[in-house]
Amino acid sequence: MRDDVDDDELFVGYLKTPPRTLRFVRVVILAAVVLVPAIAALLVLGAGDTGHGVAPAVQTEGDGLVGRLETAPYGVLWIPGERGPEAVLLVSQGKFGIGSGFDALDGTIVSVRGLILERDGQRMVELGAPPQPAELEGDVARSLGERAERSEGEVLLTGEIVDEKCWLGRMRPGGGRTHRACAQLCVTGGIPPVLVGVDAEGHDVRAVVVDAEGAPSTEWVLPFVAEPVRLHGELVRDGTLSYVRTSAAQIERL
Repeated sequence: MRDDVDDDELFVGYLKTPPRTLRFVRVVILAAVVLVPAIAALLVLGAGDTGHGVAPAVQTEGDGLVGRLETAPYGVLWIPGERGPEAVLLVSQGKFGIGSGFDALDGTIVSVRGLILERDGQRMVELGAPPQPAELEGDVARSLGERAERSEGEVLLTGEIVDEKCWLGRMRPGGGRTHRACAQLCVTGGIPPVLVGVDAEGHDVRAVVVDAEGAPSTEWVLPFVAEPVRLHGELVRDGTLSYVRTSAAQIERL
C-alpha cells in the first residue's frame, strides 16, 4: 500500500465508517433536509395561482343544458339566465374545440351533456355526446337569438392569454409559463384563447381573443399564449361573453 494514502479515505463495508466519509455523509443528509423543502416551496410558488376552477365540476343532469347553439367564432350554448341570455362555452374531450362538426345545428335549440367546468362565474361544458335537437318555449328561444352586440371601443388590456378549458379547471395550474406547451396545443385544437387581466382603469377583464374581423384566432396568437402581454383591440360585449378583436401586431410581451 502507498504510504501517502490516508487510511481514513478507504471504506470497507464490514469495518467502522472512516471519519472523513462519515462527516461527508452527515453534510449531505443535512443539505438534503434543508434544500429539498426549500426547492419544493420555490416550485410551488413559481407555479402561480391555480385559481378556483373545478375539474371536473359536475356532470350535467337529466336532459342536460338546453339552449341555442352558435358555432362561430367558437362553440357557445346560450341558455336562459336570470339577467338574460347566458353564455356556456363548448369544447370536445381532450385538447379540442367543437370544430365544424355541428355547423348544421348552428342557430338551433339543442341539449348538451357532459362535464361542467366553472370558474368565477364563467361556465364551459366538455361534451360527452353530440348536441341533440331540443325545444324551448317560443319567447325564451327568440330571446336567446335576439342579443345585440355592443362595442366598448378601443381598449388597452394587460394580462395573460390562456386556453379557456384548462384555465376553468381542467388542468391545474391552468396558466403561466409552466402551462405554455399545453395551452398552445389546446388553442391549436380549437379551444378559445382568452385574455385574463385588467383594462387601463384596473377593472378585471376576461375576453375571448379573435381577429380583427371576429374570426377565430389561429397560429398568430400562439407565440403570446401563457405569456404576460399588453394587448390593444376592440372590446365587444355579447350577453355575458366578451370578445377582444385584435391582431399579432397589436400584442406585445411584457
